Amino acid sequence: MTEEDQYGYNMPDRYKCDSCRAVMYHVDEEFRKKQPASRRLKSWEYTDILDDTCKTAFQGYGIKLVNGQNVLSGPGIKEETALAPGMGAIQMGGESWTKRLSEICRKIVFEKVGEEEVYSYFYNNFQSQEPGSFDGK
Repeated sequence: MTEEDQYGYNMPDRYKCDSCRAVMYHVDEEFRKKQPASRRLKSWEYTDILDDTCKTAFQGYGIKLVNGQNVLSGPGIKEETALAPGMGAIQMGGESWTKRLSEICRKIVFEKVGEEEVYSYFYNNFQSQEPGSFDGK
């Protein structure tokens, strides 16, 4: 694990794609739990869901060594499962990864995309897609 991985305050650039996948995974998951079948959510409802998701959803993330490379690991991130015979995998996690992912979530949802746009995208695809519509496909 690099010094930046261990002590940095910001998400290292090499993990930003996976961190975005993690954010969209949790946003999709929370909307699917709380979306009423009969109506759109009101703006304050989806803003509260997004805010809560960014604050609380990112437990269990960390860095795992896969094929000699450090990769971000946790729910919603596709993992390489091919380990060489006799090899094991250990995930190095902690509060810093939770904080970094929470900050990335806030930046994506509230600054780069916008909460209304995130919800509209979700809602427009809600009826027709399987869970995980934000998985980057």
